[in-house]
Amino acid sequence: MISSHVLNRFVTDEGRAPTFRESTDVLQEIFGLLDRRSCLSVASSCKKFKGPALDQLWSEITSLAAPLGLMDELINTGNGLMFRNGLGRVDWPNYWSYANRVRAVRITDEPCSQAGKFPINPQTLLHALAATTSQIGHGALFPKATLLAFDFHQPSGPAVLLPLIGPALPP
Repeated sequence: MISSHVLNRFVTDEGRAPTFRESTDVLQEIFGLLDRRSCLSVASSCKKFKGPALDQLWSEITSLAAPLGLMDELINTGNGLMFRNGLGRVDWPNYWSYANRVRAVRITDEPCSQAGKFPINPQTLLHALAATTSQIGHGALFPKATLLAFDFHQPSGPAVLLPLIGPALPP
């Protein structure tokens, strides 16, 4: 159910049907009620809906595959996902347009039971962190993340690198 303060964003002009005030926060609240598939449909349906819908879709990630896949094609080497070509040709504006939407990161290094999902090779994560921290004005994989939940079981887990992943995270 949509909350009353969302409904109050609808206004009635005298003698006209109610119209919607374009407000990103209202759209994000509405899109927050949608499942991921519906939110993706909304993002591709209208230019005005794209930004708020993508904000909702990218607000929390549970795998590094999607954001790292924006940098370069990922391949499964048997030891986890790695970059196919390296990071020499990254479209940084495109990467940051998505990375800046991430507010929560919840990932594990345990293999997923779902087909097609593989853990990220730790060297791939180190490569991505080195590349993103070298970008002037950014300095982190997810600069606006405020929640981080990692569940690493491998001794090479990147716990020492957590500040580089999201500097806005509380200690």
